[in-house]
Amino acid sequence: MAQQIGTHGREPHMLRRLARDARGNTYFLFAAAMLPMIGMVGSGVDIGRAYMADLRLQQACDAGVLAGRRIMTGTTYTAAHQAQATRMFSFNFQPDTYGSTNIAFSSVQDGPANVRGTASARLPTALMQVFGQNEFNLAVTCTAKLEISNVDVMLVLDVTGSMATINSGDTITRLAALKNATMNFFDTLTAAAVGDGRIRFGVVPYNLNVNVGGVLMAKNPNWLANDVELPSRSPIFNTTWGTGTTTYGTPFDGPASATTGWSNNGGTINGYDASTCSSAPATANTPPIANGGVTRSAPTGQYVDGNGKLGTTYHDTQNFNYFTYRYNWSSSRCRRQQQ
Repeated sequence: MAQQIGTHGREPHMLRRLARDARGNTYFLFAAAMLPMIGMVGSGVDIGRAYMADLRLQQACDAGVLAGRRIMTGTTYTAAHQAQATRMFSFNFQPDTYGSTNIAFSSVQDGPANVRGTASARLPTALMQVFGQNEFNLAVTCTAKLEISNVDVMLVLDVTGSMATINSGDTITRLAALKNATMNFFDTLTAAAVGDGRIRFGVVPYNLNVNVGGVLMAKNPNWLANDVELPSRSPIFNTTWGTGTTTYGTPFDGPASATTGWSNNGGTINGYDASTCSSAPATANTPPIANGGVTRSAPTGQYVDGNGKLGTTYHDTQNFNYFTYRYNWSSSRCRRQQQ
């Protein structure tokens, strides 16, 4: 009995020593704080990745519907337009972006002038799996609108005879194609959301008989000027001398003709007889001499010189006379003659 009592008496002393021993407490504290730390760090990392992926997904969705709406003609959103929108989305949100999977995008027409799109993706978590959060399901929507406000559109349409031609490879005339393009353009603008603005259209037919002067005068005579101040003008003259034939220059020219009637001028040449005198080398013609005044025609054109001044050209004519020479056998001599 004494032994049992003595052993029982030492147990409280051992428990008190264990309670006072602080060695190894850090391990227990770290193990207890591990799960909350994983939760805080994991939520920050994974939620940050989810936010960045969602932002990129939204941007790609916007880019997709804008691309589809840009090439949309008229009020019809075709499969080709959808394909262009999908290509633009895929370019901006490529597979495995931030580790995303199950990426999907679609675009449809929403009303006569809008394109609406939806995009989704699945983003696996990196650390939140410890708490049972395995993934984030991301989903966004986007819309592209054609909005026009306070715009004036003036269409100048070619309605000349050449528009009746059918271009190579086409089945309709140019005029019919112009009508279709004009109506498609009109439908596109009128179907757009204009908000509190307005769209005004004007059409001017382009042909040989177009003259809007009367229309402008009836609307507001002040739109037309009665006179206009033009820059100063200066004539340019170009003298062209004749050499026995009629010559033309621009803008100053005139005919040059020989005087009539041969006469001896006193010069002779030796070594020639009656049969060879006419083949003697003749003296060159004299320069032309003005004969009479200058005749000016109506203006022939206008030009702009190097200083930006406007000039006018005229066609002026002036007659000229000149002397031509020959050798002729006369009075037993080879004499020089002129006319």
